[in-house]
Amino acid sequence: MILYVLRPFANASVRTAHNGDSLFSELVIFISGLSRLVSSVFAAPVYQAVLGESAYIPCNISLPSEEDSVSLVLWCKRGINAPIISMDSRRGPLKNAKRFTSELLGQRAYFNVSEQQSVLIINRVEKDDEGDYRCRVDFRYGRTLNDFMTLDVIVASKDITILDDTNTPVYGKTGPYNEGSRLFLTCNSGTGNPPILVTWWRNSVLLDSSFQITEDQVVRNDFTLQELTRKDLMAKFTCQASNTNLTSPGVASVIVDINYKPKVSVTLKHGQVAQWVQTGDDVYFYCLYDSNPEATKIEWQFWRGTLINNPRSGILVHDQSLILEKVGRAQSGTYRCLVDNCEGREDSEVLKLNIKYAPICKEGQKTRYTLTVHELAEVSCEVHADPDNVTFTWSINTSAGYKELLTFHSVGPRSVVRYVPRDEKDFGILTCKSHNVVGQQTEPCIYTLVAVGPPSPPESCDVSNTTNSMLLVRCNHGDDGGLQQSFHIEVYLLPNKKLAANLTNFNNPTFLLTFLPAGARLILLIYSSNSKGRSRPVTLMAHTLTPVLIQTNDQYQFSQRKTSYQETKRWMRKSLDYCTDNPLGLSLIETSRSKKLENTIPKQHKELVGASLCHRCLKVYPVREYKRYTQV
Repeated sequence: MILYVLRPFANASVRTAHNGDSLFSELVIFISGLSRLVSSVFAAPVYQAVLGESAYIPCNISLPSEEDSVSLVLWCKRGINAPIISMDSRRGPLKNAKRFTSELLGQRAYFNVSEQQSVLIINRVEKDDEGDYRCRVDFRYGRTLNDFMTLDVIVASKDITILDDTNTPVYGKTGPYNEGSRLFLTCNSGTGNPPILVTWWRNSVLLDSSFQITEDQVVRNDFTLQELTRKDLMAKFTCQASNTNLTSPGVASVIVDINYKPKVSVTLKHGQVAQWVQTGDDVYFYCLYDSNPEATKIEWQFWRGTLINNPRSGILVHDQSLILEKVGRAQSGTYRCLVDNCEGREDSEVLKLNIKYAPICKEGQKTRYTLTVHELAEVSCEVHADPDNVTFTWSINTSAGYKELLTFHSVGPRSVVRYVPRDEKDFGILTCKSHNVVGQQTEPCIYTLVAVGPPSPPESCDVSNTTNSMLLVRCNHGDDGGLQQSFHIEVYLLPNKKLAANLTNFNNPTFLLTFLPAGARLILLIYSSNSKGRSRPVTLMAHTLTPVLIQTNDQYQFSQRKTSYQETKRWMRKSLDYCTDNPLGLSLIETSRSKKLENTIPKQHKELVGASLCHRCLKVYPVREYKRYTQV
């Protein structure tokens, strides 16, 4: 069957005519300009052929008059410069014409000539045969005529594959699937021309017509049946790939096999209620199932997937029963029964066993409280219990004796007592106990109250290693008050008591004071502190050494020899061991000479004024050492 399809404004038109003067010059050249001009007005007929079969393209070679005859027939294809088929009958009748076929078609093509209708036959059509064709007919007397037409090659899909949910090809039968499970099938087909339509069918009922073309140029249709039932047993599902009525659609089918697993449920025997089992009770589970064929295995599963399939202390597994002897809180949770037969496995719905138990202390609570005399402590006691409607009692045991606390606040499984020690004898052990309808708490919750306070002052403080700019202060530890303590020193200049330094040491009460003014009288306040407060200060009087000055030529200078650049640099390095940051003063000493220091230090000194505590020594040293290079 030949299908004619009209394409408006396609690449060619119906017949056109022209003079025969340029006959031989146009044997090779395809008149693309004329083709485009004509195609803007007319539409060329479209002929279809199935890939691998035969194509039939007609060309009208009827004579314009009885006296005329055909001289030359040329078949041309768009994109190819030379004719693909030619018949030259200028030296004889058309039936004896000299034929020529290009290598493009070879032996596959033949131009069948008749007086009324001639047909170009292309056997074993290939995809490259698709395109626009022109049939040119030259007459001995009449004008040359051109027929334009288009050949579409239909590519029908032959490769159809059905895959299951594991992406495995299936043939004939798939499964077996369990009743209630999901069926997922994928049908893959190669692309075609026109585009392939891939559909799923069950008997004559269309199930799914949605498909997509993947990046690998595969036409894919995924079919999902969310829940298989007994009605789907041995059902036949067919995938169909089609794109033209010229060929039969490609089909592939699969039959679904379904197994019937056991139907399982679990219950308690002897009229027990799962929500009201108490500690110490024996619990009997019973597994009910309906399976065909008979069950081959019965297992029990507890809470987080733990299988109970081996008898052990307190647990018995017998036939269809699970027995828990003298249950405790640890046996609370969910239980299910699992049954196997040769068709598969089925689990029952879970049965939640809620075991009622007496209160026990909650893990991870704060159990040590540090406080001072007259300091309020809010001690929280929390328990696990089922039911959690519990009653609390509080008591305290101190060096003064045992007593019960009557004032506290409780909500559910939590109670809070507010306690204030009035003197040192009120510290000791707080005890919290509770009970519910199941029973009394066996082990009480215990909390320790520890007396703490501010630390005592540092002891045996003295001053040593005094020079004209630094001194060393050492003390011994005092009592820390029961908490981690730190140590502090404040340095004041007399007579105006100006604060010169304020240092803290977190390890021990030892302080090296540097960059102090020469000949200064100092008051040192030394104390310690913790989270509860600070100790009394220890007061020391100290002073730095005063250099002796001599007068020469009405000017004063240090009696000691001038400090050399290298000596000053070494002294500076030693001093800077007590600073934690990269000091600015050292870079000045290292990169400058005395005259240069005289010009740069005042500028740098302004930047040091706002420095942190570790730079405090640098605020004095560069300027003072600069003066040691010059006369006073």
